Amino acid sequence: MVVYTATGDYIGFRAIPTTPYTTVFIRRALTRTGADGTRYYTFRLCQAKREGDRVRQRTLLNLGAHFRVEKKHWRCLCQRIETVLMGQLELWPDLSSHIEGEAQRIAALLAARGAEVIEPTDRNGAVADWRVVNANAIKTIRSRTVGVEHVGLWAMEQLKMPTLFDRLQMTPSMRRAAIGSIIGRLAQPGSERATKHWLERNSGLDEFVGGSYEAMGPMHLYRASD
Repeated sequence: MVVYTATGDYIGFRAIPTTPYTTVFIRRALTRTGADGTRYYTFRLCQAKREGDRVRQRTLLNLGAHFRVEKKHWRCLCQRIETVLMGQLELWPDLSSHIEGEAQRIAALLAARGAEVIEPTDRNGAVADWRVVNANAIKTIRSRTVGVEHVGLWAMEQLKMPTLFDRLQMTPSMRRAAIGSIIGRLAQPGSERATKHWLERNSGLDEFVGGSYEAMGPMHLYRASD
């Protein structure tokens, strides 16, 4: 979303407010250690902010265990996420399509979680006067379908599928995988691979069930289908 003041000044739309005292970064975090000593990790988008002589960190978004960007590209990715939320065009012409796709995906998740608008002030320090923006000039990011997903979830409620999931003691992640598999076959019949692609690229189902189907490993979805 792009907003202008009464004087025509540009205002950015940002979900990661940064100042000279804040830093946005990605880190790998240990989640658990298996009985055989295998370590399991997840990746998180974090923000560090200096407050006096202390540095506080908070997690902005869990990127999941299947985050697929090499560490050498993390800084570039963080910068691109911010510019996407600011409504700016790509500043790095040589940015790979994979990095650009991840930046668009993460920015959309952050915006959905509630971004904040930077409020500019005029020369006298007063908050700027807001004006209506031309709706035809607004561009959407990663549009998704939600109609068939909503109907599918309603049908599952009528069939008492959530009660069945509870009786089977399914974990939240396995429950999401099962719902994705069922509604994916309902909305876009096809192979398991095609269902995964539909959930990642076309569907807004993850907005209803929480989590991200893009971050979910394919084998997790395949096991739920079985």
